[in-house]
Amino acid sequence: MIEKIQPSFHKILARNARVIDLDRQVLEKLTIHAWEKSIVKEYPGKALLFDRGQWHRLDETIQYRLLAKAANQLVPDLRDLGFSELQRAKDAVDQLAPRADFKAGILIQNQSETFLLSLGQFDLPQTEYPQLPDDTALKLTFKKPVKLAYGWQIKAEKVDREVFEHLPRQTKQDPLHAWLNPADLELPLMVRPPVEGERWSPLGMVHKHQKMSDFFINKKIPHTARNLWPVVSSAGSILWLVGLRIAQAWRLTGDEVEILHLQLIPPA
Repeated sequence: MIEKIQPSFHKILARNARVIDLDRQVLEKLTIHAWEKSIVKEYPGKALLFDRGQWHRLDETIQYRLLAKAANQLVPDLRDLGFSELQRAKDAVDQLAPRADFKAGILIQNQSETFLLSLGQFDLPQTEYPQLPDDTALKLTFKKPVKLAYGWQIKAEKVDREVFEHLPRQTKQDPLHAWLNPADLELPLMVRPPVEGERWSPLGMVHKHQKMSDFFINKKIPHTARNLWPVVSSAGSILWLVGLRIAQAWRLTGDEVEILHLQLIPPA
């Protein structure tokens, strides 16, 4: 009946099917290209780490396809992945939600420059940040540096005021170095992880306290790097949130004969 009305119906149908197939192939190629540009690292069967800058350069359609491809790579037999779930996942990435559920146990974890899709909880190796090997507190002495994870170290020494005065300004202001007043110092120094809900007074915050978690957020430290971030303390008093800021109470006042020098040494 249709052929009588439109004799070329089958040709039109075949042509349209071919156009649709070509469109699909183009989208697939664009998705593969976007994947190659956006993927930072793959942890087979566990997690996928993406670059946020590359993500924001993608067309919205490709972003949805990228999320679908990632979900199917983590859960190969995934079914019923609908648009509403993809939209919710995209919103979680765009809005920098710290953590969000995607589907079938897939978790989205956002950082300032990257985002992670993982099958359940997955902690990225934080090789670019100083990290304690575990949650055990370590003793820091003047004789022996503390060895952190991934080759980082912390060492402590006392230097004369005269030596300090002749150091280059760049060294004095380098975040890998901390210069403190040792007047009330009690040994040994301890290097420990942050305590949940802990408050402190970073340099510049006079007679006030701030949640350490808020300080981490302000410094854009990834959530996955915070739990084992090293904190140097003396008799329970925080001296240095390593590599970030000394405490207000231990600042130099100008009349020190000796100065406590703490140094964060990156991996060789």
